[in-house]
Amino acid sequence: MSVQSGKSRKRRRRSSKSSEAVQRLPLDQMGAPLEPTNALDGVLLKAVDVGFVFLVLVLPFIMGGREAPGQLALVTVACWIAGCWGVFQMRQRESRWTLSSVEPLIVAGVGLAVLQVVRLPAKQLDMLSPRLGELLSAWNGEGGLPVWNQLSMTPFETLDSLMVLIAYIMVFVVALQRIRTQSDAFKVMMLLAGAAVAMAAFGLLQYATSNGKFFWFYDNPYTDTERVVKGAFTNRNHFANYLALGMGPLLFCLTATSIRQSNTAGHSGFSDRSQFGTLVVAAAISFVVFAGLLSLSRGGAIAIGVATVVAGFALYRSSVLSGTVVFGGVCALLLTCGLMAVYGEEQIQKRLDQIASADVEQLDSKDGRRAIWAANIAGIKEFSLVGSGVGTHREIYPLYMEDSGADYRDEFTHAENGYLQVALESGGVGISLLLMSFLFAIFWTFKGITRKDRPRIAAAQAAALATILASMVHSGVDFVWYVPACVIPVILVSASACRLRQLQREELGRTPFSLPLPRLSWTLAGACVAVLAFWMVPAKYNRMQAQRHWYSYLRMSLNEAATAQNASNLLRNRLVAVSRTIAADSTMARPHARMAALCLQAFHESQNASENPMSLGMIRNAAMTNTWDSREHMDEWLGRVFEQRGEYLQSALTHTKKSMELSPLSGKTYLYLAELDFLDKDTTWDNEQLVAQAMAVRPHHPKVLFASGRQHLLNGREPEAIELWKRAFALSRSYQATIITQMSLEVNAPKLVATFEPDTQALAHMCDRYRQLGRLPDLHYSLNAFSEEALKMADDPDISTQKKIRYLLAGWKACAELKNDERALQCFAKAAEIDPQDFRVHYQHGVWLAERQRFVEAAEKFQVCCEIRPGDDHVRRLSLAMRKRDLDLQLNRTNRLATQPTFRQFQ
Repeated sequence: MSVQSGKSRKRRRRSSKSSEAVQRLPLDQMGAPLEPTNALDGVLLKAVDVGFVFLVLVLPFIMGGREAPGQLALVTVACWIAGCWGVFQMRQRESRWTLSSVEPLIVAGVGLAVLQVVRLPAKQLDMLSPRLGELLSAWNGEGGLPVWNQLSMTPFETLDSLMVLIAYIMVFVVALQRIRTQSDAFKVMMLLAGAAVAMAAFGLLQYATSNGKFFWFYDNPYTDTERVVKGAFTNRNHFANYLALGMGPLLFCLTATSIRQSNTAGHSGFSDRSQFGTLVVAAAISFVVFAGLLSLSRGGAIAIGVATVVAGFALYRSSVLSGTVVFGGVCALLLTCGLMAVYGEEQIQKRLDQIASADVEQLDSKDGRRAIWAANIAGIKEFSLVGSGVGTHREIYPLYMEDSGADYRDEFTHAENGYLQVALESGGVGISLLLMSFLFAIFWTFKGITRKDRPRIAAAQAAALATILASMVHSGVDFVWYVPACVIPVILVSASACRLRQLQREELGRTPFSLPLPRLSWTLAGACVAVLAFWMVPAKYNRMQAQRHWYSYLRMSLNEAATAQNASNLLRNRLVAVSRTIAADSTMARPHARMAALCLQAFHESQNASENPMSLGMIRNAAMTNTWDSREHMDEWLGRVFEQRGEYLQSALTHTKKSMELSPLSGKTYLYLAELDFLDKDTTWDNEQLVAQAMAVRPHHPKVLFASGRQHLLNGREPEAIELWKRAFALSRSYQATIITQMSLEVNAPKLVATFEPDTQALAHMCDRYRQLGRLPDLHYSLNAFSEEALKMADDPDISTQKKIRYLLAGWKACAELKNDERALQCFAKAAEIDPQDFRVHYQHGVWLAERQRFVEAAEKFQVCCEIRPGDDHVRRLSLAMRKRDLDLQLNRTNRLATQPTFRQFQ
């Protein structure tokens, strides 16, 4: 009896194990996998899969997809996978279209972008964007400018952005159709995890062996690979964000290893194989975290932390965490701390301390982010409904940002906040569509996280939620949504989350989210993809070619050493580079505006070297004031004045008008046109209206402010002109010099100082100007003001030590010219107080004392110089010479006293 009962217990255990195996089988086989019926179908599916692998693994290495080559790759591969999928579906007897519930949002997003570029009647335009008519008041068909009838103020840039949006939509839709089983979704997670590890490894290798160039050969004109880890991204924040997006999938891999070993072994304990797999994944996680921290991106560090915490909390709530997972997490933490201790601890700790302090002044020490955020908020209020046009940020924000950097050379290409930029460019409609899309993606993950009977699905949904929230959090302080490599992972995990949610519903017997489609529908869809491909791929290819020449121009412009050495050939080379840019892609406004500026520069240089060096302003005044019998007579006279140089002006006029047609927001082009209007045979321009329009679109640009002030002076409105020039004076160093040069002819130094309140650099130019004019009272006043300002500047904590020393020494020279020894000593004392080890301060002080025959004090200063530079024989000899001169001086005085008659002798 006992033997029979023992056998029956064994049979029951075997039957229970087999039943558990049957129950576990669907865990990896939920959904029906795609089974190609023939070789061609298999090739098409492989082509689709290869396209997704390319977008995840290769696209990030094309500079993150942010530049033109990456965007060309994006739209090409997106059209490729959409076309291959359409052909595959056309070959199936029965095909279905998987829905996601966000299709209305997709259609609305595309519709909004299209609405921004189509030409609208004036009534509808005013209703959708009331501010547009006020801003472009000169574009009314009068005064030479046509009527502006588009919502976007850079229509071709909006079309360029629309192409990227369509590519994203293709990737999401095809991924939604391609993921048929939960295993497909798991493969997406593992692919993203592997991509993050590969990028981290490349970033660290490139940083360790950096020569300043990306991939050791590509020279980007805006950035390099030194100082921080950037990988293949032009911005360290984007590199850190890409790694943060991989943290969720990496934690999924760590959890999946534990679950897999638990399922196969029938227990949750440790095995040699599970320990090895756990250690490998833990090492990969620590590697990615370390690389992300070495980027020194504070937003990236926060995103990595958010992804880790969200995934860990979601795994805990779903009861997926096991001893193996905890063990792997501890190993990853210890290894990361070890790597930080070996290298980069001080820099990383400094950035983490700034985050922990939550001090706005530390997080944004130069006020850059807060300034651009304020400008975007101001713009959002004026373009609240449908925005100013996708892709218009770099052109629209200067309307609202007064301090755009020193001499107006710094530029915010993006808003440093994805939400604000989307709201500015696409209005309340666009930001609402974006937020609803994210809410759908988060909703898809929630149900799966709570499925304790499906641990791998719970882990995958936790990873998807971590990736989505990391992207959303980081976008609050950066523009990661404008980098394709940082968007593709979010799209793929969202599609995976959606499909896992649908598979769970189908498992419970609910209606699937799909519709049957006939072959004709797929044929029409394939035709649409082909049309889009023929439109997008050539356009992106042209943009890539244009960018190559444009970057060549930028390298020449930004290389100051080359500019100084090759000044004679530089202008010609820049003209060639910009002309090639325009030839490759004529839809960009900036190259046209730059071409106009270069042509004007070439004209001025050649005109100055001619026998008749009349300026353009003088020629224009002569042409406009003389009474001509006909237009032909004026053209004949201009031809004699210009000779062959007139071609530069005609080219400048052509490119100016083209730039304005592409974007009405470039203030300089209105000024160029105001200078060249007399050459236009077809249109009569209102010069004052052009300057007013320039002020409307660039109210804080110093060149526009100066030109508008000059226009007010011509019209007899001097107070208004002075106010505009004061604003230009405060914004631009170059226009400080221009205004001082012009105003000093009629205004004395006290009035000039009182009006413009110049700083030390502007006062230095005033001194040079009045010295050139030979006006000694004004020169002395300027020198005195300069020395006073130098002493005040020495107490400013925001100014660097080197700059303080430089201006204090210049202040000493001003005092020496004024023979003000007391203030000269103050300058020396203040400089020595700021930096007691500065050799120049003590040396110049010693020379000044020696000139005044204060040899003992001079010797002391030269002795300090010897202590700072022990090997400098020159200052050592000077110190000895000063002591010898002092002894000689004392001896001469004694001899003079000995030879003088005493009082008795005199008696």
